[in-house]
Amino acid sequence: MKINLQELVDKGVISEATALKIKNYYQTTPDRDSNRILLVFGVLGAVLLGLGIILILAHNWDNFSRSIKIFWAFFPLLSAQALGFYILWQKSQSKIWCETGAVLLFFAIATVISLIGQIYHIAGDTPKFLLTWLLLALSLVYIFRSYFVSLLYLVLLTAFVVSANHWNYSEPIRPWLYWGLLVVWLPYYVKLIKKYAATNFTAFHHWFVVASLLIAFGSYPSGGADWHLLAYVLLLGILLLTGYLSFFKQLPWYKNAYFLTGIIGLSGLLLFFSFDVFWLHNESLIWTESLSQIFFYIFIVLFVSWLALFLYLLHQKAIEVLDLTLYIAPSIIVIYFLSHWLHEANYLANLLILIWGVYFIVTGNKKNSLINMNFGMLLVSMLILFRFFDTDLSFILKGIIFIVLGLAFFGVNYLLVKKRKYE
Repeated sequence: MKINLQELVDKGVISEATALKIKNYYQTTPDRDSNRILLVFGVLGAVLLGLGIILILAHNWDNFSRSIKIFWAFFPLLSAQALGFYILWQKSQSKIWCETGAVLLFFAIATVISLIGQIYHIAGDTPKFLLTWLLLALSLVYIFRSYFVSLLYLVLLTAFVVSANHWNYSEPIRPWLYWGLLVVWLPYYVKLIKKYAATNFTAFHHWFVVASLLIAFGSYPSGGADWHLLAYVLLLGILLLTGYLSFFKQLPWYKNAYFLTGIIGLSGLLLFFSFDVFWLHNESLIWTESLSQIFFYIFIVLFVSWLALFLYLLHQKAIEVLDLTLYIAPSIIVIYFLSHWLHEANYLANLLILIWGVYFIVTGNKKNSLINMNFGMLLVSMLILFRFFDTDLSFILKGIIFIVLGLAFFGVNYLLVKKRKYE
């Protein structure tokens, strides 16, 4: 840094005073990479400390009296709370201290719930335990403004909805609490996006939110599989459109979890629909029965949401009407409805994949985007590869096709890199 600054001063780019200010700034600004390392190791240390205490107590648990067990059950929580009060009073500006204290409290809550339940033989199940843990841990996200506890909360919330859907049927309303618990967490997420949009922790939150939504939505038992699947397609379509919002569009492509998940998810579904085996087991939709299925109404709500988001983005000029990517989700739904009258719906799915792949190749060439071009070629290649399972071709012919595809990948990438070089 000193050499570069001196070079700039010598060439008259900046003055001596400016160079001194820059030097002082970097000397007084803490090393962000070091802070991140300390933060990660601080949280890891808190987790290991908690696990070590639990293991030691577990080894001697049967030898303790009930009063001693109760003391040790509350000791981790009380100790973590005391540390938490100290942090909020003296170290509230230190992110490392806040994250460490919040993580310790997060696991201390689970410890005291499980131990008291075991001591007094309180009947319960996994969803009830996770729900209690979630309700008590939510405040830690806001009090300590903790990234790690926020991510742990999402993991716990996802585990809750999966366990409530698959391990407990006596209370059918309980799995739907997932959405309420997600809503009360959203203000923290929105604040994170507005204040720290470009940070890696915010990017992790995007991916965790998307994963949680997809897992939760797929975990619900469905009386009508058709409407469940169509609602899932619309959810992916909404995620894709969300990626076009100004908050996310300005991010690097690998941080835009919503757009990437929508693109990859819809591509995977289309490739799955291209097999005729799927359509052989597809039953006709009975509209009178649909009125009694909850996912029919969820489908309606998601369709209205998709349409509203599409019109909003159009009004904000965040999307182009001729962008074929926007219409993949409704196109899949149209093909699904047509399949009840057409016996060759898989041909339509194949055609849509081909059109989408060619579209990505063309737009990638226009925008000099290797990512778009390679994704388009990957779609076309996957389509050709999957059709090998449906056709009776010799291994020699298949080998030749693979060689041609490989050469095409190398050739297209070479030409685009050469084009960029001359531009």
